[in-house]
Amino acid sequence: GTWGPSALGKIQYQTAKENPPHLVCAVPLVAGPQTNYQEYYPGGVLRTEYVNTLDLLGFGTSPVILANQVFNLLWQITQNATFYPASIQIPMLMIGGWYDHNTELMTAFFEAIRTQSPVNVRTQHRLLMGPWAHGGNGTAYVGSAQQGELSYPNAAGWNDSLALAFFDHHLRSVNNNWNSTSVVTYYQMAENNWYGDTQWPTGNINSLALYPHANGQLEFNPPTNNIAVSFSSDPKDPSPTIGGPTLAPGLMQGPYNQDPAVEGRSDLIKFTTSPLTQEIKVKGAIKFFSTLMINRTDADLAIRLTDVYPDGRSMLIKDGIIRARFRNGFSASDTLSVVPGQNFDVRIDLGETAYTFLPGHCIRIDVSAANYSRFDVNLNNGGAMYIAGDSLNVTHTLRMGPLVNTLLDLPVESGTMIQENLFNRNDLKFYPNPVFPNSTLFFASGFAATNLEVVDISGKKQSGWKFDAEKKSIQCGDKTGVYILRITNKLGISATGKLVIMPQE
Repeated sequence: GTWGPSALGKIQYQTAKENPPHLVCAVPLVAGPQTNYQEYYPGGVLRTEYVNTLDLLGFGTSPVILANQVFNLLWQITQNATFYPASIQIPMLMIGGWYDHNTELMTAFFEAIRTQSPVNVRTQHRLLMGPWAHGGNGTAYVGSAQQGELSYPNAAGWNDSLALAFFDHHLRSVNNNWNSTSVVTYYQMAENNWYGDTQWPTGNINSLALYPHANGQLEFNPPTNNIAVSFSSDPKDPSPTIGGPTLAPGLMQGPYNQDPAVEGRSDLIKFTTSPLTQEIKVKGAIKFFSTLMINRTDADLAIRLTDVYPDGRSMLIKDGIIRARFRNGFSASDTLSVVPGQNFDVRIDLGETAYTFLPGHCIRIDVSAANYSRFDVNLNNGGAMYIAGDSLNVTHTLRMGPLVNTLLDLPVESGTMIQENLFNRNDLKFYPNPVFPNSTLFFASGFAATNLEVVDISGKKQSGWKFDAEKKSIQCGDKTGVYILRITNKLGISATGKLVIMPQE
């Protein structure tokens, strides 16, 4: 059996791929086998501290990384060569952390080996996700109670306990009921409970949209009027990295308070909900969408998601970034300069987590132009990247309202207060409503929908409804009742509305 974190985790995957005859099982921690473009350039932006730290550790990868700034054939070949779920012929216990920088690599590979590794081992793989940072820097590591400025004592040592039970079962044939353990065991942070499930992401998850407003509020309904807010920033004095999924020795790692070091500055805007009256359970991948305008030909948009405690602390949960020139994709042919003063859409992936926002707490997003030194600073001049050059101050203007796509998209657990709220939002207007069976109805939407999903009030998906995206029309089904209709545009943004089909007299 093999065990080890980070680079030693990658080596375990590489070893298992060769299928040595005496290898029985493996426990890779905070590691996936993949080498992906977005591991080094999330949102098209270089992970500066990560690449520099790898050089300090002796990997010497920066010359190759910096020579391939866009997704190209080299990245395609590398990704294909390092993603080999069908070659994993032994049981694996993959252990990761919600504050680690490899979370998405791990969950993606785990899902793949559950469906593509040999049939005789597919059901034997397990995934453990705890409230842990990567480790190797500071006091936080996989299995420690202290993570950044927060403590998780009931998660301490779980990684070792499960690894020993896994080894006892597979290496020593100990009858410890290992086969009855959950396929996925994960820690729901803030709530501070362990859960088990048959998959990740878990089932019964729905999308919850939160909308920024000009007054700094983050609300469950979009602004009724089209509005805009602006902020300016100087690349010579970028918004600093305070915690998060970092690796560099000089940076803090894990959850840290963003106020005042980040939020006390003038080069960002923040949007905050009112104190919650009931909990919101987030489970899965978080996304932020924005329609914005800048006064330069290129700039970055950085997002931090935080939990605002009743005492005022703003604790970091996830972050993400996008470089405007890569808003349509990461290949050279996708690269597109911005026309100053013209609106454009971006999507920022903040990654996956399991986090419960508790009553009395607030959800906040910090919007800035940088998160340095976790990510490279954009010179904002639209020229060559990652070279010395003159920088330009930039002004971002975020567009908000019923006809634009600026929102935070949270995957929330069904059956909560928020799910009820979600089903009663009036994002999507239908007319007529109510209708009779088999009627044609029309919707008014500020974006071009590409997909329709219909569920009844129990959450069961419905078929037989005809959707015409061009005409913005829907032919209803033939059964009466209350239905939830969700249309989705090409960015993945959804609008939801409730429709009533009445019996025909």
